[in-house]
Amino acid sequence: MTRELLWYWFCNIRGIGIVKQRNLLEYFENVEAIFNAKINELSKVSRITENDVTNIILSKDIKKLEKSFENMKDLGISFINIEEKEYPEKLKQVYDHPFGIYCKGKIIDNTRKSIAIVGARNCTDYGIYMAKTIGKAVSDAGGQVISGFARGIDTFSHIGALKGQTDTFAVFGCGPDICYPTENIELYEELINHGGIISEYAPGVRPIKGNFPMRNRIISGISDAVIVVEARKKSGSLITVDQALEQGKDVYAVPGRMTDPLSYGCLKLVKSGAGLVTSIEELIEELGLDGGYKPVSEADKNKKNNIPLESHKKMVYSDLDYSETKNIENIIEDVGLKAKEVSAILLELEVMGLVRKVSNNYYIKI
Repeated sequence: MTRELLWYWFCNIRGIGIVKQRNLLEYFENVEAIFNAKINELSKVSRITENDVTNIILSKDIKKLEKSFENMKDLGISFINIEEKEYPEKLKQVYDHPFGIYCKGKIIDNTRKSIAIVGARNCTDYGIYMAKTIGKAVSDAGGQVISGFARGIDTFSHIGALKGQTDTFAVFGCGPDICYPTENIELYEELINHGGIISEYAPGVRPIKGNFPMRNRIISGISDAVIVVEARKKSGSLITVDQALEQGKDVYAVPGRMTDPLSYGCLKLVKSGAGLVTSIEELIEELGLDGGYKPVSEADKNKKNNIPLESHKKMVYSDLDYSETKNIENIIEDVGLKAKEVSAILLELEVMGLVRKVSNNYYIKI
């Protein structure tokens, strides 16, 4: 039996998780010895029960294994064990790393930097804008964007990255053949063509609640840094942060308003010492990415500023900024126009592609 198939067997023994796998490898030293071990030898391994021994013995059906392996490949999924050069190098440094991962689409590039972007599922317009913007900026600068494919910030991080120049990868809490959430099917197809799906779970494994905290260690494990965009007081994203800190990774937080519950997690992270994202340009520099990200140039700014606009539109447009959002109340105060008129002008500027509504009553130049 090939080593590839041996590792596939080892990672698919019923009831044998990471801890028991590690105990088996520590006792027998290699996967071949585990496969060839007798019942009395297997019984001596720490935490291996009588039921586990039965499962190990019954799993040694080579024809069944070969058929399962071929079925997996027919789904366009590859299995990469820890001995192969394609296995993510950074993931090997994680204590409880999986001994094999399943990939659909491309395989993560070990020579490039990878940046994780995570955050709230029920995010605001501001969070959506920041996730897309940072995702695209990191991708344009040569970084691989990593996230968890969940609703909200994860999804919009991938969408932003797909508009950039570099691949983006999603870490699943289920088999790589299962699109979860189902409404992300178009994004799923895009990722396979312009990045990939990574999972420690075999094809067919359903998305159950307990899988997702486990997958977070892989998100942070294959990344050089983690960026959090919106997180509540008790957010699943903070589990990824905890994993990242344990792994010695840099953590950054996008600030928000103190009155917004979705800002609590990020503001607390900043208070605890996380890097504060104050501008995209500075973030890209701090991440050590230099693959060609270019902010809006002065020429482009001047070109837009010179678009013929009626005087009132010109006043409102000129009052906005490219890097900071502005509340409509401040705009009204600055330009001295009525609220109704300013609202109508902002809507027109949005339609013209000159302005974006980032969140409720907050606007920015684009």
